[in-house]
Amino acid sequence: MLISISRRFVFVANSKAASTSIEKSLSRHADVVYQGSPDRKHINLENARVEFESLFSEVGFHRFFKFGVMRDPVSWILSWFRYRKRRNNPNALPGKMTFDAFWERKDWNFIRTDGTKRLQRDFFVSSDGKLLADYIIPYHELEPHYRKVCKALGVSARLPRVNVSQPGVTEAQLSGDTLSQLREFYTEDYELFNRLDSINANMR
Repeated sequence: MLISISRRFVFVANSKAASTSIEKSLSRHADVVYQGSPDRKHINLENARVEFESLFSEVGFHRFFKFGVMRDPVSWILSWFRYRKRRNNPNALPGKMTFDAFWERKDWNFIRTDGTKRLQRDFFVSSDGKLLADYIIPYHELEPHYRKVCKALGVSARLPRVNVSQPGVTEAQLSGDTLSQLREFYTEDYELFNRLDSINANMR
């Protein structure tokens, strides 16, 4: 996560959604760079508003431009699967595990310890359902939207390619049953993802 007081922006780092690349690109403009452990780096907007209440209270949370990146939910979990299949990953999955077996396992990539779903929307929406982000970049159109955001922020920044996903299983390789189950599981994420055009049309 990045917070810039001078440029008045908050970048919320959704996982597996170019967060490292954007942080590398924009960190020189930030006054707060929240990196390190996943829980620290991938803090959502609701928790960031509470944790940095004193900072936001000076000018108002609503006056900061709050943005992040969201992937198609199936693409997002497939990226997680490919990442966790890497041998050097401390949370690596068994080498021969298929995606179907990963889905059936329902580990922390899908379900939190409190039993709630792990969703991308939680980075951008409050616990009572209020949208907190001003702009959510669709991952599949990352570069043109990122250029638009940088122009709105008044910064010139290139987007490096960092932590690029390795080749592996794709949506086309999933069984129809697994795909339909995933889309049902991520209903709330798809409801937000399908609204990105209308949300982003409101950029000031």
